[in-house]
Amino acid sequence: MISEEGDQPVRRSSPQFAEASFEPRRTRASSRGQEAQEGAAMPYARDTTTASQKPEPAFYRLGDVIRITALSRSTIYRRIAAGAFPPQVSLGGRAKGWRREALQAWVGNPSDFHSLTK
Repeated sequence: MISEEGDQPVRRSSPQFAEASFEPRRTRASSRGQEAQEGAAMPYARDTTTASQKPEPAFYRLGDVIRITALSRSTIYRRIAAGAFPPQVSLGGRAKGWRREALQAWVGNPSDFHSLTK
């Protein structure tokens, strides 16, 4: 739309844009209904020192291994072939997984890890 004073277009904002607030997000209230305090712990952060923690799994699947090691799928399989990464074990059918102890050994010292199967 052209304004009457000049040849420059006039932009009209939508009503939703005009109502939008650009204030910083407020912290969520805790699950007990109490308002979050400035500098207080995040309400969704859990206390990890309690006994209700999930136990670590005995085996990790490929997605977990990729997340834990930050290696790509192809790099993991290339290192398995070279004997520089723990091999996967059969969990039944087509399912494969990595033993927790083997991954912990690799994470502890990846440069000196040598597979016992090679």
